[in-house]
Amino acid sequence: MPRRVAYDVICQVLGKKRPLDEAFNTHPHLEKLSPKARSFSRAVVTTALRNKGFIDQLIDACMDKRPKGQARDILNIMRLGVAQLYFMAVPAHAAVNESLKLTNYAKLIQYKSLINAVLRRIERERKEYPAAQIARANIPNWLFESWVNAYGEDTALKIAESHLVEAPLDITLKYDDEAAIWMKRLGAEQLDNGSLRMKAGGRIEELDGYGNGSWWVQDAAAAEPVKMLGDVKGKTVLDLCCAPGGKTMQLAARGAKVIAVDKNENRLKRVNDNLERTKLTAEVIAADLMEWQPDSEVDAILLDAPCSATGTLRRHPDGLWTKKSDDIKAMSDIQGTLWHRASNWVKPGGLIVYCTCSLQPEEGELMLKAFLKGHENFEQVGEAQRFLPCDNKDGFFIACVKRTK
Repeated sequence: MPRRVAYDVICQVLGKKRPLDEAFNTHPHLEKLSPKARSFSRAVVTTALRNKGFIDQLIDACMDKRPKGQARDILNIMRLGVAQLYFMAVPAHAAVNESLKLTNYAKLIQYKSLINAVLRRIERERKEYPAAQIARANIPNWLFESWVNAYGEDTALKIAESHLVEAPLDITLKYDDEAAIWMKRLGAEQLDNGSLRMKAGGRIEELDGYGNGSWWVQDAAAAEPVKMLGDVKGKTVLDLCCAPGGKTMQLAARGAKVIAVDKNENRLKRVNDNLERTKLTAEVIAADLMEWQPDSEVDAILLDAPCSATGTLRRHPDGLWTKKSDDIKAMSDIQGTLWHRASNWVKPGGLIVYCTCSLQPEEGELMLKAFLKGHENFEQVGEAQRFLPCDNKDGFFIACVKRTK
């Protein structure tokens, strides 16, 4: 059953471009899996997607040509099998035999002998490859070249290598002065910015302090934008594109009067659930920012703009294969429009923090430059921040501007 779920999910992600989280969490048989089986299923499909480029090279070397039509789904069976053989230490007989069983489930039994031959050859000819070679194979050419242009080849390769392992689990505390308590209880370390870091793994909901809202999951880089707003106690702050609510909770915990807006009602449910769990308060609004506007000007705005999310591929490796270069231009156009609209909603003297979880300059440095050029009544405050995955944080860009008149 766990491999069947993994097969369905990888077919949804690669065939229909569905987000991994959505495809996995809504699978009709997910509730039938034990926590252990669910974790294994998720790990198999995530590992296969994380290493798809390298895995496909191994598979292609064993076949004269790739299958077409419905037969293309045999590649997904092979990908899951190779992921288990190469990266998950699953015994070869189990990885191969369970993969062959999937041919019945997928109604691809006529390809059983081909799948068997490919997987057994890959296992028989297995050798160790340099991490850099595997990492480079896993990044689509258009994306890797964009990183080379932005950061240089050495840094681009380091970014690629950072995607070989799962991202750590970072959390933000509701009360900063409880750091010592939760470091001890959770076996966590404290980072320079105050975030706590633990090893990823296990069910988050079962960890001490989650249920009573003492903390929430938030990458250390994602915790920085709120801090750029300074003291927000008593101020009215718009949190735009707020879901899933980490920054909303940060603002509320710091005493801000938060108006949190997002157009995705399903994701807003998570915001409300998180606020209820942490016993924090914010006004939550479901609205399209292209049409909505506040009743009056506010003290500050946090715009966590929708983006290509190339900075979070360690956590969401499906993005490697569901995004394309054209998406960058489309997303940057949306960001520019949203930032322009938001510029009319902040009081003179007020701040806007713009941020994206993207590694692309078009969704960061270049966007900041374009905004300042087109808005003479704003000036940059402090230096922009750029975080890279090779620094063991999510890729992020953050900039703060102030309305001068």
